[in-house]
Amino acid sequence: MTTAAAPPRGVAPLPGATHPGATHPGATHPGATHPGASLPGSLTVLTATFTLAVSWLLFGDYLSLSVSHALTGEPGNWLLSGAVVQTLLVTCALLLGRLRGIVLLPEVLGFAAMGLIAVLHLVLVSLESRDLGEYGTQKLLAHFALSGPALLCGIALGRTAPGLQLRWLLLFAGPLLLMSVASLLIDPDRLTIAYYYRMHVYAGLLVMPAHQGLAFVVAKCALATHAIAQESQLSRPRRRAALALLVTLLGLVLLAGARGYLLALAGALAISVSSGRQRVTFAVLTMGTLFAVFELLPNETVTERLDMATIMESKAFTERREAWLVAWDALMEQPMFGVGPGGFADLNGWSFRSYPHNLFLEVGSELGVLGLLALGGVLAASITRIVALRRRGSLSATQHFAIGFFLFAVLGALSVGDLIRNHFLWLAVGLLATAGEHGRAAGANAATRA
Repeated sequence: MTTAAAPPRGVAPLPGATHPGATHPGATHPGATHPGASLPGSLTVLTATFTLAVSWLLFGDYLSLSVSHALTGEPGNWLLSGAVVQTLLVTCALLLGRLRGIVLLPEVLGFAAMGLIAVLHLVLVSLESRDLGEYGTQKLLAHFALSGPALLCGIALGRTAPGLQLRWLLLFAGPLLLMSVASLLIDPDRLTIAYYYRMHVYAGLLVMPAHQGLAFVVAKCALATHAIAQESQLSRPRRRAALALLVTLLGLVLLAGARGYLLALAGALAISVSSGRQRVTFAVLTMGTLFAVFELLPNETVTERLDMATIMESKAFTERREAWLVAWDALMEQPMFGVGPGGFADLNGWSFRSYPHNLFLEVGSELGVLGLLALGGVLAASITRIVALRRRGSLSATQHFAIGFFLFAVLGALSVGDLIRNHFLWLAVGLLATAGEHGRAAGANAATRA
C-alpha cells in the first residue's frame, strides 16, 4: 500500500481532492484553483475584480484621464489614479493569497534597501532641522506608496493563471485605437501634443493621450500583442491578426514622436526575438519597413524628431546632457549615500520637479553607490530570471510579456522620466519575479505523477 506524496512546495491542492497529493498542474501559488472548479461567491468577485483592475493598470490606465475628466472637467493626475488602482489590486491580491512568501525575494529586498537609504536621508535632514523639500518628499512618498504597490501588483500578476489574455487587451486597446484613427484623420499632429490641457476629448468623455503618454500606453499594448502572438497554442490566423495589430501599434508609437519610448520598444522587441537567425532577420526587416513607411508620411513633427542631426542639436538633448553631468558630479561629491531624494533639483537651485532623465544617474546621485548596488541587485535578479525562462524554450504569453515589459521599462528609464514616472519598472520587476513559477509548478507536478 502506497501513500500519496505531498504536493510540491508552492503548489496548491485541488479543491475537493480526495487525497493530499492531488494538485492541479497549473496551480502556481497557495491561492491557485482549477479553472473549472466552483468558487465561493466572494472569491469569484475578488478574482473578477483583480483581473479587471490588472487589465486596467496594464492597458487602460489612459482611461484614468477620462474618468477624471468626467468627474471634474479636467484630465487628472495620472499617477494618483494609478496609485488608487494599485491599492485595490494589492488588497485583492492579499485576500486571494497571491502575496505569500515574498519577503525574501531579491527584488523585494533590493526595493527595501533603496527605501531604507531614502529614509536615512529623511532622518539626517530632520536632525539638522531641515526638510527634503517638496519634490524630495514626493519622491520618498512615491517610493513606498506608488513603486511599492507596483512591485506587489507585478508579483501577484505573475502568479495569476491564465494570465495575459487577448480579450482584455482588446477591451482597453480598442477605444485607444479608435481615438488614434480619428486623430490621424483630423490632424496627425494631435498625436504629438505634449500638454494635458491641450488633449482632445471624444464623445464628451474619452480623453486622448498624446506624445509620451500615448507612446507609453501603446507600447505596452504592442508588447502584450507580441507576447500573445508568440504563444505556441495560438492558431495561425489569430497569430497573423496579432502581428497585424502589432505593426499598427508600432506605427502609432512612431507617430506619437516620443523618441525615448520608441527606441525602448524597438530594443525590447529586438532582444525578445533574438533567438533564431530567421526571427531576427524578420524583426529587422519589419522594423525597417515600418520606419521607412512612416518617414514618408507628411508629419514634420515626427520626421524632425527622428532626424539624428536635429536630435543632437535639440534643446531636449542638450538639457539632458547637462543634467547627466550635474548628476555625475553629485555622485562624485557624495559617493556613498548620494545627495538624497530630490537633491539633484536642489543642486540646480530648483524647487520644482527636476531630474537627470536617466535611471542610474538619478539613483546614483540621490542614493549613492549603496543605492546603485541595491538597484543593481534587483536588475541582476531579473536578468537571471530572463535567462532561466529563455532556456525553457516554450513560454506562456505572460512570460513573454514579462520579459519584454522589463526590457522596455529599463531601456525607457535611461532617457525618459524620473523614479516617480518610472514606477512601472517595479511592476515589470515584480511580474518577472513570479512569472516563472508556472513552469516550475508544472514540472514538479509532472515529476510527482511519474
